[in-house]
Amino acid sequence: MTVEVMPRAQFDQWAAQRVQQQQSRTAGSTLGQEEWTGSCAKCHGLSLEGDAASEVPALNADAFMRRWSGKTVRGLFDVLVRSMPADAPGTLSPQRSAELVAYLLRANALPAGDTLLPSDPDELAAITIERAAGAGR
Repeated sequence: MTVEVMPRAQFDQWAAQRVQQQQSRTAGSTLGQEEWTGSCAKCHGLSLEGDAASEVPALNADAFMRRWSGKTVRGLFDVLVRSMPADAPGTLSPQRSAELVAYLLRANALPAGDTLLPSDPDELAAITIERAAGAGR
């Protein structure tokens, strides 16, 4: 067994980073879900199935990937910021919009990162929506 010893300050910094990473992953697992349930589901459905009769697009599975595959996360973010919710367009904050984007990506089984999705549009422009290699659908 090997035991490494590091200075206390270095250990404290390492430990704080690990806690922050864990909190980010835990918080990220439910971010956006409450907003979705309260605002978005009334049109798009709890399961993101949409409503073809009312011309509300589905945002799940193949329908989501046909629309967004190969595009940047910023594109999706911009649509939310600009035009959602339908009954009060433009009222979502950048932070809420980023949380909803994270929820949509997670709901569509897209690979998650190690940190929370940023709400900075320039950072979002660097992220492309695509399935992980070997993922279904």
